[in-house]
Amino acid sequence: MVNLEWLRNIRAIRLSAAIIVGWPVDWPWWGFLWHALGLQTGTHHGEWCFLLWPWLSGVGCVALLGIIIFGCGLVVCHRRGVWQLLPHLVFLALVVVVFVYFRWVVAAPWPQGVGQSFSQFKLSNWVAPCLFCLLVAGLAALSWRWLAVRSVSMIVLGILVIGFIHNIVLAGRLTSQLRQETGLAKNPLAAFFRIRQLAAAIPTNTPIFLDMGDKTRQMLIYALHNRALAGNWSTDGYFNSLPASQQDLSDLPCQWVISMDSPVPPTASRAGNIWLNRYPSTDFALQSAIGGLGCEVDSTGSWYWVPKQLHFTYRIQGDQPNLATVTLSYLALSDRHPIRLAVAGQNFELATQPGWHEWTSPPFPLHFSSNTLDVVFACDAEPGRLSTSDPRIAAYLIKNLTLKNAD
Repeated sequence: MVNLEWLRNIRAIRLSAAIIVGWPVDWPWWGFLWHALGLQTGTHHGEWCFLLWPWLSGVGCVALLGIIIFGCGLVVCHRRGVWQLLPHLVFLALVVVVFVYFRWVVAAPWPQGVGQSFSQFKLSNWVAPCLFCLLVAGLAALSWRWLAVRSVSMIVLGILVIGFIHNIVLAGRLTSQLRQETGLAKNPLAAFFRIRQLAAAIPTNTPIFLDMGDKTRQMLIYALHNRALAGNWSTDGYFNSLPASQQDLSDLPCQWVISMDSPVPPTASRAGNIWLNRYPSTDFALQSAIGGLGCEVDSTGSWYWVPKQLHFTYRIQGDQPNLATVTLSYLALSDRHPIRLAVAGQNFELATQPGWHEWTSPPFPLHFSSNTLDVVFACDAEPGRLSTSDPRIAAYLIKNLTLKNAD
């Protein structure tokens, strides 16, 4: 499996040499070696090393490299399993050459870091399976040659198990948002593979509009990389190198849409919380939500806890309606102050008696000075703590906000 993986990595190296990807990773060169050996976590977790102190990670790095070098040297000298190690040694040599190229030949595209540092970081990820295969081979060879090394092998194995457990915990924290958004806690990637299967019946040159937030949309673009897609990428840092003419394709005529909005159309095909359906004649596509505590999602829909004000901005796509309605559910923590809603020049007050409330506005006219629509909630109630176990502060909750054509 590792032999096959490094073939895929070679293709990725060739691609990354032709484009600018990622973000600056301001590490010294040995930081990438620590990372490849499992002695340092990823770019979003500071300089913390699971061996607690940088000097101890340095000692661990030297020890692991020594085991690899001397152990593999024994394998070569005794001609045992040389051909099994050869793919890893060849790939390791290639990575070293490419790392030197990205580190000291390519100019840095960012003010921080040396060279194309994100590509260096990716190389340290890709070479890790090879290093661990060589480490296991080295430990086996040394243990076979000197029985005393077996105790050292157990210590090294214990260190690797600690690192493995730590990364499992870390991965759970880093993927929590994606698992929540897809609604598939055990295997969130299955949602994207399922959407790819559902979209297989659509001609590849037929644009599909992606109506969702940046991270989930990025994953969908990976899954649908060979299809025509539409959306607004102008606020997504992954696409800031696109020409200006390609950063906002939301006006592209589309027959299909992939979304996570609630309620789910009865004719939609679902993969967790993500659904695929025919593009409606009028679509209110959410562009931003400012002022809440972040969007939360489960199988019943999406919601925002709000301390004071919550400001939605929608883009009206397709046929421009003359009338629209707002439908939502809401919950207030206090009944002393109503929740105020302002939309298209209309003002509404939502009563705040205890419990959940379902509310639909009367049809209101839309005046098209632009193709965007602002929906603003506000409340004068004093925010309070959500619960003894949740220290967040909010005054009310808005759930499953939906705008509909009322012509």
